[in-house]
Amino acid sequence: MAVAEGAKAKASVAADPRKPLKEARDNFEKEYMINLLQLCGGNVSQAAKMAGKYRAEFYDIMKKHGLNTADFKKPS
Repeated sequence: MAVAEGAKAKASVAADPRKPLKEARDNFEKEYMINLLQLCGGNVSQAAKMAGKYRAEFYDIMKKHGLNTADFKKPS
């Protein structure tokens, strides 16, 4: 039950109605990108494909949020 409560708390932070819509969208987009990059081990081509974006667009979104692929690469 604690897991469900944690997920509910996380969702309520992301969907905080007191935030302006643009800020809420930006927060969601950044978290989404981070989750994809973690899931793909920093592989931008794979993450972009999963997101339904062209790789160049994906890089633009990463730049917008200050994300770097090296931060998500698994150590060799």
